[in-house]
Amino acid sequence: MITTEPSEIAVAPTVLLVLLLAGVALIFGLMRHEGSKTYHSDGQRTVRVVGAISACGLIITFLVVLNAWIEGPLAVDSVYECAALWLIMPPLWFWYEFFWIYDRRGKPGTIELFKHGQQVSIAIWAGVGLCLGGLATSDHFKAPKHAAPHCVVRHN
Repeated sequence: MITTEPSEIAVAPTVLLVLLLAGVALIFGLMRHEGSKTYHSDGQRTVRVVGAISACGLIITFLVVLNAWIEGPLAVDSVYECAALWLIMPPLWFWYEFFWIYDRRGKPGTIELFKHGQQVSIAIWAGVGLCLGGLATSDHFKAPKHAAPHCVVRHN
C-alpha cells in the first residue's frame, strides 16, 4: 500500500461521493419525471428497472473505485474495468431505449421531452466516464519510481 498524505486520501473519495449522490439523485429524478410523461405504463416499468440498475451500478462503481484508491497502483485495473463498462453500457442503453422502448411504447408528441431526458442522462454518463478516466490516470495510481540500484565499480 502506498502511503500518502491524509488530505490527499480524502479528496478523491469526497469528489466521488458528491458525484455518486448527484448521479443517483438525477437518475431517480429522471425516472420519476420522464418515465411518467413519455411512456405508457409498461414502458415506465422498464425504465424504472433500468434506472434502479444504473443507480446500483453507480454505487458499486463508487465502492470499487474507493477500494482501488485505498489499495493504490496494484488495483488500478478495477478502475479501468469500471470505466470500460460505463463507457460501453450507457450508449447501448440509449440506443435500445429509443428503438425498442420509446419507439414502441412512447406517448405520441413527447419526443422533445424524451430527447431532453436523454441529454441529461448523457451528461451523467459523461461525468462518470470522465471522473473514472481522470482517476485511473492520476498520479495516485502510478507506480512509485524507485531509484536505480547503485552499481559500484571497483578498480583493482
